[in-house]
Amino acid sequence: MTTGKNKEQFEYWYLEWRDKLKFFVEVKRFYEIPFEMQIGVYLAFYDSIGVKIATPTNGKEFYYHIGINYENNQFESLTNNQYRTTVVEVYKHAFKKADELVNKQL
Repeated sequence: MTTGKNKEQFEYWYLEWRDKLKFFVEVKRFYEIPFEMQIGVYLAFYDSIGVKIATPTNGKEFYYHIGINYENNQFESLTNNQYRTTVVEVYKHAFKKADELVNKQL
């Protein structure tokens, strides 16, 4: 769910935290585990770089909201306008969009 420079940044972050907390698996193996198990790791990573991802619901369907804090303290947010029916599907789309936004910033 990360590409380009954001993938490099994620893998560095992942290895640093994995070594500190003695948890999880090698990065290569991380990409092989089910996406549902990766969600929390990606949320922690994006949170650590100032990208906030939320998956609210309108009562029937879920959507995502992404907020990014840039160094100059401007806040940009993005909410998708297409509803998804499962939280997993929403996270896949949200992480893909967050990846695009972070790669533009790097």
